[in-house]
Amino acid sequence: MEKKLISVIIPMYNASRFIKQCVKSILKQTYKNFELLIINDGSTDNSLDICSRFKDQRIKIINQKNAGCEYARLTGIKQSKGEYICFVDADDWIAKDYLEKLIAPAEKYDVDVVCINSYKALGRYGLIRLKGQQNSFLKEGLLTIDALSDFYNIYVYDRVFTNNVWGKLYKATIIDVDSISPAGIFYGEDLLFNLRVTYNIKSCYLVDEYKYYYRYGGYTIAEYHKYWEDNIRLYYAIKEFALENHNRELQNIISYSLISIFHWMIIYLCKFLHLPKSGVRDFISSVLNSEIYTEMDTTCNFNPMFLEAIQHKDIDAIMKIIESDVKSNILSYRHKIFRYLFRILN
Repeated sequence: MEKKLISVIIPMYNASRFIKQCVKSILKQTYKNFELLIINDGSTDNSLDICSRFKDQRIKIINQKNAGCEYARLTGIKQSKGEYICFVDADDWIAKDYLEKLIAPAEKYDVDVVCINSYKALGRYGLIRLKGQQNSFLKEGLLTIDALSDFYNIYVYDRVFTNNVWGKLYKATIIDVDSISPAGIFYGEDLLFNLRVTYNIKSCYLVDEYKYYYRYGGYTIAEYHKYWEDNIRLYYAIKEFALENHNRELQNIISYSLISIFHWMIIYLCKFLHLPKSGVRDFISSVLNSEIYTEMDTTCNFNPMFLEAIQHKDIDAIMKIIESDVKSNILSYRHKIFRYLFRILN
């Protein structure tokens, strides 16, 4: 029986520090029938030179002008020939039996998606185990259309699997290339991709083994304006998707998340970036006087005082609420917001 071809796609931009380890881990796979598409997204370092040194006929390097990870992945999908597709980030790596563990249940049960667990690599601080599924009650095994019917909102906390595109094997036929319209964002692009394939998933298999190594960058959101702008674009993209699919629940979730992220952003500027109060006030003012303000649902289930302050565009009241939240709940709140962001954006 001929083995199915897997297309492994790596979007690459200035990844010279890690791309060699990444590619090596793929070439060492026990499952041999794959093609490796490396999409060089306009790298300005020596990433391309490093990849060019590998002499393996399964490798295909595609060069394009810098356009972002969304576009690089889309290029890879369009150029792929495999019956299955998986994504690996250029700074990550995989266990030698990663593809084998994914393809086995895919072929046995003819499922649309296979999910596997991963390690979060913290450099010298070691590894943290990350479950491939969000719902802790789900164990390894097959999920058919009946079981999945309660989980069609991948965005919610009870979703079947995490929003990241790595750690998964997708059947190529469930990815509708024509429906993928990149939103031009950096934060949250995985979420958009998975939302678009959600309604095409009729079956899923969960593998309870840890085979993907996700390198945690430990970034801080120093360019907070870009982060906020990305979230706005993400909001509109998800809203459009929700309206197209008549998904009222998803609309309610993103309305709440918009308020929540606005609140979180102000907390972050005050407590973690230590931005001067004048700078924080300027940020709040810019949001309250922008188009996104009209999208903020002040009737959602959030802090009523904060919602009232937003409704009246009362910057003084917002600052007082934030200062109170920082003083009284910062330790527990910090844990919650980072956990929230990790689940939504990763």
